[in-house]
Amino acid sequence: MDDELLPVTRAQLSISLVDDGDADRQEEIKTIRFVVFSNASGDVKLNVNELIRLDTPGTATDITAQVLKVTPDDDMIVMVVANEPQGLTYALNSVRVWPQKGSPVRRNCER
Repeated sequence: MDDELLPVTRAQLSISLVDDGDADRQEEIKTIRFVVFSNASGDVKLNVNELIRLDTPGTATDITAQVLKVTPDDDMIVMVVANEPQGLTYALNSVRVWPQKGSPVRRNCER
């Protein structure tokens, strides 16, 4: 077995709450959830699934990504959910990666 260490994947995501002043579209942002999967086109791995409750909610009409840097694995899926409905929280807290087809765990789940 090769003892060589795999490169560490590092990611940086910066988002901004943007308020263009359109009162019809303004919403108070109270929570933001980040879900990040690596190796999206292969053996998918869940890296982050975190719900953040803002101490000081902000008003916004849009959420924009300012910076997204991933090294060395840029084969990622990033999901950001603002103000997730309470009914969705349980489902998102339960997010995990489904085993690849043919794995023993997946075969047992298919029965």
